[in-house]
Amino acid sequence: MPFWSSLNRVQTVIDHVDAYSLFKTYEISFQNFMDRWLPGLKNDNLLVGIIGPDPKRPGMIITLPTNTWI
Repeated sequence: MPFWSSLNRVQTVIDHVDAYSLFKTYEISFQNFMDRWLPGLKNDNLLVGIIGPDPKRPGMIITLPTNTWI
């Protein structure tokens, strides 16, 4: 599940990367992300992918130690 830091960045990816062309944006606050989404993703054993600012650059998956929270 991809997350972006700004609408402009995600729109650039949607506009230029075919794999994301049908994606729809949904804005959430940083606090909501930290309080609800991260714990929910952890409970579902999902990872968060980090997408670079260049839409042609692939994302990275970073695995944190089990007790690490950002």
